[in-house]
Amino acid sequence: MARCLPTTCRPLLLADRGFATTRFFRFLDALGWDGIIRSKGNILVQWAARWVPLTILGKSRPVQRDGQVFYAKAAEDGPYAGRLVVYADQNHSDPWFLTVSAGLAERPTGAIVAGYGQRFIGEESYKDQKNDPGEGFPRDCAKLGTAARWDRLGLVFAWASYWLNVAGWDREARDGRSWRNPRRPKHGDSGLKTVKRGKNWGSLRAGRVKKQHKNKRHTD
Repeated sequence: MARCLPTTCRPLLLADRGFATTRFFRFLDALGWDGIIRSKGNILVQWAARWVPLTILGKSRPVQRDGQVFYAKAAEDGPYAGRLVVYADQNHSDPWFLTVSAGLAERPTGAIVAGYGQRFIGEESYKDQKNDPGEGFPRDCAKLGTAARWDRLGLVFAWASYWLNVAGWDREARDGRSWRNPRRPKHGDSGLKTVKRGKNWGSLRAGRVKKQHKNKRHTD
């Protein structure tokens, strides 16, 4: 992937706890990429000159901490020196422990938290839209033999998702209401629900057009 990107591009990688290793952090640094990666609560970090598990830093509610740490005391390649953002509001049972790359050192805490929140909108919505039989596009049923055909299908999928989102946003604007769920403030808007609304609008529109054609045939 890095070879395919322009040299002027500096990607930002958002990843869950399975990627939170010192080896991976150093790999991103070597690539020249930025990253915001969530960590597990049992990882030992050096915070305020003491080695403590991350869970200690996320006990209170709400909590928002931001500082420099040495990450993973027991790592084979040695602890990683980086920035740590800890965040949880009053409704969070599981806080975010976010390890942040050096390239984002000047970004405010709120921007780091909001940036990581985009992972849920992009990743989870894409997963549902890709394969969910009732909500999305059943791409796992496709039987394609070449990478070029998969590329074309991916382009069609992206284009369709875009216009369904546009239709969903248009319906929200017209109706004066949103799909926001106040019980899930961490995740924010659900891209899947916006797409679903666009699909519903398309189905209603198609039904009306079909009915108009049917009535026209009877009139003729």
